[in-house]
Amino acid sequence: MSEGRATSGPARPRPAHTPRRTARTCRTPCRAGLTPPPCLEFERTVASYEEVTEFRRMYGRPGYFIRAAVADHAACEAFLTGKLSGLPGVLRFTSHLTMKTIKSVG
Repeated sequence: MSEGRATSGPARPRPAHTPRRTARTCRTPCRAGLTPPPCLEFERTVASYEEVTEFRRMYGRPGYFIRAAVADHAACEAFLTGKLSGLPGVLRFTSHLTMKTIKSVG
C-alpha cells in the first residue's frame, strides 16, 4: 500500500529532528493562488480514483495527504505520473513506500 500527502509552494529543507513519514506524496493547488473551484474540482477528481483509499486536506503543508493502494511499483508510477501529475495545479509530489507495517488500526 502506498500513501501520500500533497502541498503547494516551494520546497523547504526538512529539519534533522523531523521524522520521515511512510507516505506517498503529491503537491497540489489551493494555497498556490487558485480559487476554490479548481480546488474542489481537484478534490472531486482525486476522490474518484479507485486507488485512493484516504484523502485529506491538511492545515499548512502539505496541502493534501493521499493514501493509495496499488499493486506494485509499476502501478504506483502509473498512478502518480498518469493521474496525479497531469492534474491542473499540481506543482510537485513526493512519495514514500512502506517497508513494513508494524501496527495498523482500522
